[in-house]
Amino acid sequence: MVTDMTISFENRIAIVTGAGGGIGAATARRLAGLGAKVALTDINEERVQAVAKSLADEGSDVFAAKLDVTDYKAFVALVADIVKRWGGVDILANVAGGALGAACQPIEQMEVEAWRSNLDLNLTGPLCGMKAVLPAMRARGGGAIVSVASLAAIRMSTNGGAAYTSAKSGLLGLTRHAGFEFARDNVRVTAVLPGLVDGELMRKSAAPEALNQARAGIPLGELTTNDQIANAIAFLASDLGAGITGEYLVVDGGMQIGSPTSSKVYFEARARKLAAEG
Repeated sequence: MVTDMTISFENRIAIVTGAGGGIGAATARRLAGLGAKVALTDINEERVQAVAKSLADEGSDVFAAKLDVTDYKAFVALVADIVKRWGGVDILANVAGGALGAACQPIEQMEVEAWRSNLDLNLTGPLCGMKAVLPAMRARGGGAIVSVASLAAIRMSTNGGAAYTSAKSGLLGLTRHAGFEFARDNVRVTAVLPGLVDGELMRKSAAPEALNQARAGIPLGELTTNDQIANAIAFLASDLGAGITGEYLVVDGGMQIGSPTSSKVYFEARARKLAAEG
């Protein structure tokens, strides 16, 4: 029974995929800052090593490894290394993913191989992680798996295309099913659904005016941050998230509410209307 509202991962062992930047790096930093031992993985070894070095320099117990999350055998080998090094695995943050460019075309123009590559990264990758960590979590008496899906999973992606939408929707189905199957081992499986994230890729690919327009359509008035997503992952992975499995948490600044504007613009418009009528 949780008796206080603090989160601590002391004596917990975590794996974070896609930890070379963005949400993954923020999640690794948050878990390590809360006391976890963290294995950081990424397909880009140079980037993930740099993040791990930064955390190690701050005193965190971490290490980095190159990992293609779609390579199940490599994932199993990584888990075996972690068990040997630290004694087990308690948390898996399935963060690696993204909209691969070739599959961002409309369905009519999209190549089937591009579709398959996107599903492999965004759906098969998390599956490999879940399968790989389950025996180690079972041996520890339980654990928590949190996957990063997307608001596109319950709406659609205007940036990533049909393959991204379909993969992230499938990830919610996998989360529900794994939550059911893994419950007998006391392993909780959840997902976080970010909205528009103010990250490196967004700033590179979107014009300033487009970002301003996006903010105007978010009730809280700002894009979601990597740290906000990391906070949600930490909550779901922690003892405060006990009793939650097979579910998802939307972190989108209110986009899912369905309002076409921010609350600030909404109230300003009503003030103008009242003033005009007065």
